[in-house]
Amino acid sequence: MMMIVFLTLFDCDSPAENSKLRGVDPYLHGYPLSKLRNIKTYEHQPLLYLKMYWISLIILSKIIYFQDQVIVTEAKKGFGPGEQDWGHFEVRPGAYMFWWLYYVNPPVKSPDFDVFDKPLLIWLQGGPGVASTGYGNFIEFGPLDINLQKRNYTWVNDYNVLFIDSPVGTGFSYVENDSLYVNDNQEIVNDLMGCIGKFFDRVPRFRNVSSYILGESYGGKVVVEFAHIWYKAQEKGTIISKLQGIGLGSPWISPIDSIYHSAEYLLNMGMIDTIDYIDVQKSTKELQKLINSEEWIQAFNIFLTNCADRYLYRISDFNNILIEKKFVSSHIYTSGYRKFSNYTNDFEDLNKSLQSSINNTVKKALNLTDYEWTISSDPVYEHLIADFLKPVTNTVEKLLNETSLKVYVFNGQLDPIIPTAGTLAWMEKLKWRHAELWRSTKRDALVVDNILEGFVKGYGTLRLYWISRAGHMAPLDNPFAMKAILQDITTENF
Repeated sequence: MMMIVFLTLFDCDSPAENSKLRGVDPYLHGYPLSKLRNIKTYEHQPLLYLKMYWISLIILSKIIYFQDQVIVTEAKKGFGPGEQDWGHFEVRPGAYMFWWLYYVNPPVKSPDFDVFDKPLLIWLQGGPGVASTGYGNFIEFGPLDINLQKRNYTWVNDYNVLFIDSPVGTGFSYVENDSLYVNDNQEIVNDLMGCIGKFFDRVPRFRNVSSYILGESYGGKVVVEFAHIWYKAQEKGTIISKLQGIGLGSPWISPIDSIYHSAEYLLNMGMIDTIDYIDVQKSTKELQKLINSEEWIQAFNIFLTNCADRYLYRISDFNNILIEKKFVSSHIYTSGYRKFSNYTNDFEDLNKSLQSSINNTVKKALNLTDYEWTISSDPVYEHLIADFLKPVTNTVEKLLNETSLKVYVFNGQLDPIIPTAGTLAWMEKLKWRHAELWRSTKRDALVVDNILEGFVKGYGTLRLYWISRAGHMAPLDNPFAMKAILQDITTENF
């Protein structure tokens, strides 16, 4: 269409008709004159010819510009404050991935404020099978909290935030039949690449916006593979984007390290005794042998029934050891002032409340009434059992050795599932060009508003943050530390 417009505007001949090019107009860069119709001759008017040429180029540039702008989808009024956009992308025949974008919405905006001047944060939840549009959004850091009230410390105040329900079958994402569920990390990432490519097609101005992928728990495992594939595609030019780094929250990168140190953590916190600890570590050694021999299904069964997690179900909340655990016992005591002592709500109650809110209120506002939203998908989880305990430390090493991406890891000090000691263990074993310098670097205090919120250790493109007063979901437990970490991740300089 562009060439047709160009030739229509260019309804004239060239003064170079008698040039050595013979039948080729030099101003048309090799376009044969024989293909032009209704040629008019302006042999003695070269200035007019040049004038028309430049006018044509200006008009064409405007056409191209406005065509690009037309592709940009206008933001919509969704659920809650600010401009939003959302929808499903078919990432494979019969497999549909749901995404929900919140455009940055600061409390105060300047007259020339442009959302595309702010970074894009892409959030992936863990599980696998837990929906980011619910957990990350309403429980952790979205513009509305679990009670659908405005949250003051939302990430959307400072960043564009894209929640993706991944893998397919999670949240509002769905598959047309069970054969379309994913079975490993690579398949998850392939779907995510399809999703992000279509997202940039829908809102092309985000191609020039600095982008960062963040994930929590199992989502962190997905993030490192996703970032590696995306970066390579970006290098080759098969995707036009500005991926700059990743943030990994209590990530499931080296499961065996996390499992081993989880038992130690519970022992040191007085949540199991020596008898329990010896029993758990015996099972953990058996688990290690199965992992080494790549017997993944058998390893998963040992993990599920005999390792530290089975104690956590009984004695503590999975996300934070300070959260009260409901317990049925033969020894019943009453205090009379329980309502004043709650640290936070029980997560089982939160899950029920969230699922009810989304299915009864949120999905109506998004016109998604034909879909049933679930906070966690059992089929998604079950299809990934054989991949669950596989480490991705080798991919982290590739990110450090082969890319310029920031790799920033953060861990809550009250996390019993993926304790900081386990995260530090696999990070210290990474093989990369600055490994020795990173290990020998002393950590610094992380101070926010004159309050010690944790510690940070970093060299080159790798950092680790110890977050005080935070469990498995650091953005929920300590938003002050997370604000500082996000500033570090999205800042140009290291």
